[in-house]
Amino acid sequence: MKKNVSKLLTVLLLLSCVSCGNQNNFEEYSFANAGFETGLLTNWTATGDAFSDNSVTIADSSKDKIHVVGNFYLNGESSGNAATGTLQSTTFKLNGNGKIGFMIGAGKNQSLVYVSLHLEDTGEEIGRVSNKFFNSENPNNRMYRIILNASEYIGENVYLKIVDNDAQNDGYNYIMVDDFIVSYLGDEDDGSLVSDARKYTEANKNNVGNEYRHTYHLMPTIGWMNDPNGFTYYDGYYHLFYQHNPYSSNWDTMHWGHAISKDLVVWEDAGVALAPDKTYDKLGVYSGGAIEKDGTLNLLYTCVGDGGVQQQALATSYDGYNFTKRASNPVISSSQRLNSRVTDFRDPYLFEKDGVYYTLIGGKLEGEGGQLILYSSKDLMNWKTIGSVYSSTLTGGGMFECPNLAFFGDKEVIITSPQSIRDSEISNYQNIHSVTYQIGDIDFENGVFTNEFGQDSMEEFDKGFDFYATQVISEEDRVIMLAWMNMWSRSYPTATDQWAGEITLPRELELVDGHIYQKPIREIENYYQNEVILSNIDANNENIALDFRGNTLHLKAEIDVSSLNGGKSGFHLFKGSDEETSIYYDDSLGMVVFNRKNSGVEIDSFDDDGELNVRYASIEPINDVIKLEFFLDVSSIEVFINDGYYTMSGLVYPSEGSDGVEFFATNGSATLNSLVKHDVIVGA
Repeated sequence: MKKNVSKLLTVLLLLSCVSCGNQNNFEEYSFANAGFETGLLTNWTATGDAFSDNSVTIADSSKDKIHVVGNFYLNGESSGNAATGTLQSTTFKLNGNGKIGFMIGAGKNQSLVYVSLHLEDTGEEIGRVSNKFFNSENPNNRMYRIILNASEYIGENVYLKIVDNDAQNDGYNYIMVDDFIVSYLGDEDDGSLVSDARKYTEANKNNVGNEYRHTYHLMPTIGWMNDPNGFTYYDGYYHLFYQHNPYSSNWDTMHWGHAISKDLVVWEDAGVALAPDKTYDKLGVYSGGAIEKDGTLNLLYTCVGDGGVQQQALATSYDGYNFTKRASNPVISSSQRLNSRVTDFRDPYLFEKDGVYYTLIGGKLEGEGGQLILYSSKDLMNWKTIGSVYSSTLTGGGMFECPNLAFFGDKEVIITSPQSIRDSEISNYQNIHSVTYQIGDIDFENGVFTNEFGQDSMEEFDKGFDFYATQVISEEDRVIMLAWMNMWSRSYPTATDQWAGEITLPRELELVDGHIYQKPIREIENYYQNEVILSNIDANNENIALDFRGNTLHLKAEIDVSSLNGGKSGFHLFKGSDEETSIYYDDSLGMVVFNRKNSGVEIDSFDDDGELNVRYASIEPINDVIKLEFFLDVSSIEVFINDGYYTMSGLVYPSEGSDGVEFFATNGSATLNSLVKHDVIVGA
């Protein structure tokens, strides 16, 4: 049912995305310089000091976010808030349907700042519209498409006036306009920032470059993606939300993207779910969780308002797709932050236990380190502060972000993303930020966590490059985790293709003898095709090309390393004429190594993150055998080592045709005891 609702939403968006390119006889109905694309006030007549050639502004990087059409728009702000005046168009005949559609922004005082239509012969005003969507709660310069309907005057000679009579200087006392279309055929905007983002996505999604797009990993349809949020199961679908900037492939003011899936492999875009449109979240709707209550789907998210103040707000949906923010927001205020900095109190993780709702929130202490704070509620609206579950100075100037809680029998496992933990050992904490887990028990009455292995004992989940900000759900027979498959302060090569960010293959977690194993989600096996089985391949200081190629592969290998004697053995993946990604066991180090230095497009780091483009996982062979399971998906590799004791995740950007696979041994001998290959084919 929900899939049909989502498809209907897409159809409605397509119908509503009428632009000037769809206008009939556009040139016949237009008037001179109707979109200010001369870059000057050519054919417009100004009075007063509100408008001049300097008011015609070149669209900058915020063009999509403020809805500029073309390369120029009229921006009255350039003359200052207190400037007043008018701008009059040339005379034109009102033909077609008599509707004039145009973009309008700012205009705080609608009685003083507006656009009017006048008869040529008498100067009589026959129509007036202002920016009825100006949001005093969250004012901004976004322009909206509105319609001046003068259909009863079709055939008359008319002219337009842009009027600014607001002499105040208290913000948004000016007007912005663009793209006048006579005989406009589309609809007005509804003033919703969520609707804006959905329309923009639908209108521009086909402009995204496909060279490095994945086939079985979730990515944004367009724009930027980081932290996954609100991972839950609701009304027959897995729902996953994520931090999202639909208007650019760079991080900016956050929205919540939304995707749904039946099986955690094939994902469908469900449209932007939240946008920053309230005073308390005007600077962004940031990470949080989701939970079902009485048939509704509820999102608890971090809202950021003036001064960067971080609090928690609630939004509710009756259909799983369209959300309403609660009037009583924020439901957890900054006054409940327990000595966390007011600008670092974020990422609520929602869960229910014994009929009570809980949330775990990360905070940066006023001094060194961070903490995790537990809250409880009976209705999701009124929250009681239980206490600081865990605090530590390990993160130094950073904090513990994106907490999760997983249940394994009578054990509670806190999963979080600590910032800035460093280690001199090359196989530990070599990323700028990490994901860790701590095993123990939580006293839900008093908010005390007892770590089974010591106060600050924690284990790193993924030893690769690109793994951060997890989301976890606990089902009856399994715990499932996924993460943002990227990292901060690095280059993002797909940004030039108008998208950036992806989510890992979901993983099933098992707690065995105090260690969490990760296994690929079982549903992925439904997409295996073209099986190839190889065995007993010996390599003695040589590279052996295997008899298959591909960039969407599953490989499961067992390597006998008993004869390496300090050498290296493993695989060259995405192998081309002069590039490859190498993943191998280094016997001299006792480590599996992931080397992407020669993988294709170079990935740069803008911060200290260990050895650039090489990562290590300390591991012991089991009966002289190293087990490696790989998932390749166009521009990503995920490695499960020794049945998922560790994983290593990383993005790579190979050249076209670099899809070979080699088994190798260097400075020693090794035997590929077995290898099973599958193509992972989705959508065929």
